[in-house]
Amino acid sequence: DFDHHCNWVNSKALELAGIDAAFAKEFNAKAGNIQIAVDKDGNPTGYLQEGACKLMDSLMPQYSEKDLKYCIDIWSQYGVTAVNEMSEFHKFGDPVFSQLEALRDSGELNVRQILSINCETTDEQLNNMVERFNKDSDDMINFGGLKIMIDGVGSTYNASMLQPYVDTVTCGPEVYYSVDQLSQYIQKAARHDLVTHFHVCGDKAVRTALDAYQN
Repeated sequence: DFDHHCNWVNSKALELAGIDAAFAKEFNAKAGNIQIAVDKDGNPTGYLQEGACKLMDSLMPQYSEKDLKYCIDIWSQYGVTAVNEMSEFHKFGDPVFSQLEALRDSGELNVRQILSINCETTDEQLNNMVERFNKDSDDMINFGGLKIMIDGVGSTYNASMLQPYVDTVTCGPEVYYSVDQLSQYIQKAARHDLVTHFHVCGDKAVRTALDAYQN
């Protein structure tokens, strides 16, 4: 779906990804909640949530520089002059970084890009990114900070709540990171003069993030 928290896939996609009843049972048990929906017999239905969506990554076509230019042209048509990209999926070495550089160098990048990267990125890799996209020398591509997902969204019961949802017994999953872990990410970002973008939806996730910032 549009916010990347759910996927709907057919039986062929499930087959190619190796998702059967046994896999779904083990995956959901490890996740602590139902991320691969199953029917009454335990067979996956093709509805995937949160972490299970990533099981489709290897089956999806990779975006090209041409695709990126297509998006930029659409943004330009609507008067968009800057995009604050806060995807947790971008890791060090992601092709999109080189694609943006190529478009900038050819003069085709007319929408400013403020980039984020996955929170597991190492200090050495962050140094590379800061030097590569220096905000003082590059007006079109800036490297802004770390993106951290702490929970999911309420529409799929994957936001981490203090009390159960009104129409179910679940409080959603546990937060994905502890206060101590989040505190370390905040400190890592600060060492490189970067910000942290926390995705929090449920009140338990919000409290966890605020506790980390307080630390």
